[in-house]
Amino acid sequence: MFQLKCGRYRKQRLTKEKRFFIKDIQLGLGIWEELYQQVERAWLRWYDATGEWIPTLAERLEEIERQVFLERRRADTEQQRAEAKQQQVAMERCHAEAERQRAERLAAQLRALGIKPEW
Repeated sequence: MFQLKCGRYRKQRLTKEKRFFIKDIQLGLGIWEELYQQVERAWLRWYDATGEWIPTLAERLEEIERQVFLERRRADTEQQRAEAKQQQVAMERCHAEAERQRAERLAAQLRALGIKPEW
């Protein structure tokens, strides 16, 4: 690794993590040893001021796909909850109507016996 200082390039030492941070641009270059594009080897890779590797295009796309998947799953869950709530409301209405009809039948039976129901 070389760095331009006072108009001359000077050799720089990498840290034991095989990284070199460039303060002027707030980025670092480091050796990253992973599988990338179906090749496992040491790669030169940028990292940020916090030491995190800058995501590759493939990693960014993967993260977007993961976020889309999670958002779809969240939306599906919300839709299922809304549908369940609608079904619950419909069942409660059905039960209320059944109770109203039952009360009407009982009131009719009481009237048939000469009793005026008071509600």
